[in-house]
Amino acid sequence: PRTRLWIVDEDILGSEAHPILQYWQAGGMRESHPLVDFCNTPDMLKAFSEMASNDTPTDWSRQGQYLLKHKHYDQAEYCFVRAQEGWEQADWEEGAEGDRRRDIEEAREKAGIARSFKLRSEADTFTRVEKRAEAKGRYIEAAMSFASLPAKYQEMTAKCYADAGERKKAGDVLVSLLDSTLLDGTSGLAPSHLQTLLRKACDHFE
Repeated sequence: PRTRLWIVDEDILGSEAHPILQYWQAGGMRESHPLVDFCNTPDMLKAFSEMASNDTPTDWSRQGQYLLKHKHYDQAEYCFVRAQEGWEQADWEEGAEGDRRRDIEEAREKAGIARSFKLRSEADTFTRVEKRAEAKGRYIEAAMSFASLPAKYQEMTAKCYADAGERKKAGDVLVSLLDSTLLDGTSGLAPSHLQTLLRKACDHFE
């Protein structure tokens, strides 16, 4: 059970936090944790000052990574968007323009990754409850979102099209991926994986 509540506000009675304070008080506060309605000692001022620090774009990006890893796609997208906006609005240090642009592009790409997986997850949910029309529409949205990402996500583009019943489009994506992979020769894909992609592409055209 919760034993301590901290609300930091200049006007607690007039703030949006007041209802939660009332809820807390209604349950009875322990005498060992009384309500503190003032902040006038050096220790308390220091503690609250540290708690009130603003999140940096790096903080938002780090939290986005955590949420993406744990498949909280909607929240992850929000964090990456906040990171991107923070870097765009920050003062650019002289000579650091290249690093800043990379940070912005990386945040934008990760927001796109989170958005794509969110759409695919929603499509899977529609499939489980047998809402086929809604599932197909969301799979196509997910495919288009994945299509805007780097080459390593194009197999997901094809998979989303295939799950939407758009087998030819899925095959076209895989053929295009194979063409670009063989042309630039920098994908690092093993020959066995290339053969698997070719087999999948052929299956979609049957």
